[in-house]
Amino acid sequence: MLKSARAAWTYVTREITPKGFVGATKNYQYLTVWDMASEFAAAYSARELGFINRARYKAFVDRTLTSIEKLALYDGAAFNRMYSAQTGEMVDSKAQPTEVGMGWSALDHGRLFVWLKLVAKDDPA
Repeated sequence: MLKSARAAWTYVTREITPKGFVGATKNYQYLTVWDMASEFAAAYSARELGFINRARYKAFVDRTLTSIEKLALYDGAAFNRMYSAQTGEMVDSKAQPTEVGMGWSALDHGRLFVWLKLVAKDDPA
């Protein structure tokens, strides 16, 4: 199991963009709010498993949080269903940039909020 966890973390570190996002797959550089939660889960787990130290964990989380804070919101209220991992732009169902968006997912938001709570509890700053 540790070998699989290390392989997963290697994927994250190889595929992370300058914005601090990881696309859903190597060949699909878009992400959902669910995927954003997965990034926090990956970093938290990597630190807990000793793959990275606290400083590297904090840098990873800070970069991703900074980018999330800048994302355009669907209807000005919630994260859009999908964004570009490269640019952070809101995209539509055809992965084209949009100012309108394509809706939001309560399930995806819930998962993100769980991981944000774990990150905040671990480091209130």
